Amino acid sequence: MTTTSATAPLIIDVRSPSEFAAGHVRGALNIPLDRFADEIARQVPDKSTAVLLCCASGARSGMACNFMQQMGYQQVAMAAPPVRCPCSAAYRLTVFEHLIF
Repeated sequence: MTTTSATAPLIIDVRSPSEFAAGHVRGALNIPLDRFADEIARQVPDKSTAVLLCCASGARSGMACNFMQQMGYQQVAMAAPPVRCPCSAAYRLTVFEHLIF
């Protein structure tokens, strides 16, 4: 994913609400995969928005990434292991931290 501005991408965590509550990237939006198809167009109406998807293992974010690309979103990528959302304190200091101001 290449962004054309200095704006950080929108981070969307597709884990369940309970997983998200246990730990997540500051500022991330939680859209669980089981509600993703119904909510993504409402939550992110601009298909040129830079989006970074994350989950615990990469499986759910991969499905969400494919879905968004099929819908015509132009700047969407997934964060794959070992770079993933902080499901535990060990992941709180990841590459995501530099994206959050």
